[in-house]
Amino acid sequence: QSYCKGCGACVAACKAGALQMVDKTRLNGDKAAVFLPEELYRLDQSAKLVPYVRDSKPLQQMMLRYSGQKFLPGGHSLCPGCGEGVIENLVFTAAEMVRSKPKIIEETYNSIPELMKKQHGRGLQHMIDHGFNIYTINATGCAEVSCLGNPYNARIYQAGHYGFGTASAAALGARISLFSAFRNFYLEKLTKVIVFGGDGAFYDIGNQGLNFALGENQDITWVVYNNEAYMNTGFQKSGASRYGVNRTTSPSGLELHGKEDFHRELAMQATAVPGVYVARLSLANPVYALKILKEAIAYKGPSLIEFFSPCPTGQGLPTDDLTMKVSRMMLEARAWTVFVRRPYSRLDIAGNPDPELLYPRPRKIKGREVPPATFRDIVDLMGQFVGDRRTLDNIIMVNERQNLFMWSVLQFRAGYRKTRLTPEEIEEIIAER
Repeated sequence: QSYCKGCGACVAACKAGALQMVDKTRLNGDKAAVFLPEELYRLDQSAKLVPYVRDSKPLQQMMLRYSGQKFLPGGHSLCPGCGEGVIENLVFTAAEMVRSKPKIIEETYNSIPELMKKQHGRGLQHMIDHGFNIYTINATGCAEVSCLGNPYNARIYQAGHYGFGTASAAALGARISLFSAFRNFYLEKLTKVIVFGGDGAFYDIGNQGLNFALGENQDITWVVYNNEAYMNTGFQKSGASRYGVNRTTSPSGLELHGKEDFHRELAMQATAVPGVYVARLSLANPVYALKILKEAIAYKGPSLIEFFSPCPTGQGLPTDDLTMKVSRMMLEARAWTVFVRRPYSRLDIAGNPDPELLYPRPRKIKGREVPPATFRDIVDLMGQFVGDRRTLDNIIMVNERQNLFMWSVLQFRAGYRKTRLTPEEIEEIIAER
């Protein structure tokens, strides 16, 4: 039972008919669906602990009240070490925190300009007073095939599956139709739509639909898994793939050494729409990620959240327990940066280590000073960068140049710098490193 992903393959394969699928919504009420001894259910004190857990620290809430088994009772079949399962649990935890305490919506709007509160009007107050429903949409990808194997749904929420190019359009249609159902008294509460997808759904194939939907001012939250390639379909390069990366559609050979163009930044693209809540987050700081996710979901308007999602299989990590380590290394090397842009507000980059500096200070671990990771450390760890030392040196230099420039742009937009770094300054800094 603990490993079941809800696909029903075992039922179909059992010729004796000894197995059957059980509707998970009837699991507690149907005696035939009770798998454990009755005395264990009598000893379960979870319901009594809820009032105490609700006011505890976020990570304690995750462990005691919002365990992954509750969000994905059917289980998932993601690879060991995949970042997408962790991201889903963080998103669903934040959603349930807001849903169980709708006053968080009111608190969130205290940090948002008054004009947005007026624009969102009566629907906003209705959510604060009565809560809301959740509907999820998944573009084709690893999370979809691992959680939504048709016709089964491993999540606790209703979900729909759509193609790379149609997920944002489907989200827009779902939100409008569910709002119409509420206005015509078919639903008692308003519905928030959460869309999950990766590089294909938002960076490349579905980028046009995303751009249009972001400008429609609907209550939709986009959650982007950025694993820097099309991992589900065979490790092809994408708009999020970095310069020099060895992918099946940009292989490293004698003449060409991996991808020859630069990666784009989707979250920065979303900041072009002033009414969108935009954030780029890291699994290296789950508590901060939870805080921002609660704000994004509480916001009654479009929000886009992008995570760096390590892929042990596609990125060539030596072991599957490096998800958090790689996420932290990316932050320290400024290869992945965290920021929040609340509607009509300045960028906030306080979630980065030492945001006022070009690179973080060394950390002290057990009395020993540990320098921050560099992009060379990341290249040495990941099997997706290949070549001789000269080739790798060039890949590192080009990526360091882009990382440093984009970080200085963030510092400038957040008010930490008066000017962006010039090309000459960037070259000098990289030479010293």
